[in-house]
Order: sequence, then structure tokens, then C-alpha cells
Amino acid sequence: MSTQTAPSSNSHMAESPRRPGRVVAIAALVTAAVVAVTGGVVLTVDANRAASASSASQHKQPSDAIKALQQELAELNFYDGPITGYEGPQTIAAISNLQRAAHLPQTGQMNSETRAALLQFLAQGDNQMNT
Repeated sequence: MSTQTAPSSNSHMAESPRRPGRVVAIAALVTAAVVAVTGGVVLTVDANRAASASSASQHKQPSDAIKALQQELAELNFYDGPITGYEGPQTIAAISNLQRAAHLPQTGQMNSETRAALLQFLAQGDNQMNT
């Protein structure tokens, strides 16, 4: 099956957009525009990976471990969101706040040092957010 393109008054516009040189040139222009707008910050996204991650997160089941973590963080007043079992922005912020209170690097991710600090705060009944 063949396809035809409508004639154009601009000869360079009649080129097929599938030509590698044209795609690279367009990508370079878009990147330059992003750099200009964001002051030099460029983020790259693999569309296939982003689509599969989005699809996977929509079908992911809530985690009992995340629910327990949210409850523990809430007990210490680091977390005030719903207990969902999903690690969203509120959970990550709560972990970061715990890390700050424990004088740990604020990564927003649980690790052994963060878990030890959480257990220590729970054992002591520390309520860092109200002090």
C-alpha cells in the first residue's frame, strides 16, 4: 500500500518526516528549547519504559509493608496521609522528615539506617514533629 503526501509550496517541507537527519535535527531543536526554558536542565524519558511503569503502577497491589511503614510514621507524626499501602509523595516526604530528625541523608527512601532510626523513635515514643 503506498501513501502520498500533499504537495507543499516549501520544498523542504515535502520531505518525509521519517528521514533520520530530519528527526535528529528536530530532536536537537527541542533539546535546545528545553535547555533555554529550564536554564540548562534536561530530562530524558524513555517513552516505552515510562508507559510500562505507568501501566504497572496502575495494576500494582498495595503493600502491607508500606501500610505498616505509613502507620509507624503516622504514630510519630511524620506522616498524616491516608494509610494506602502505596509509596506516594506523602510517604516519601515523611521518610525524608524522619531522616532529617535522625540526622541522616534525606533520600526519602528506606534503608537500614532509616529503619533503625524509626525503630528507635518508636521504642522511645519520640514524637519529633511536635517538639
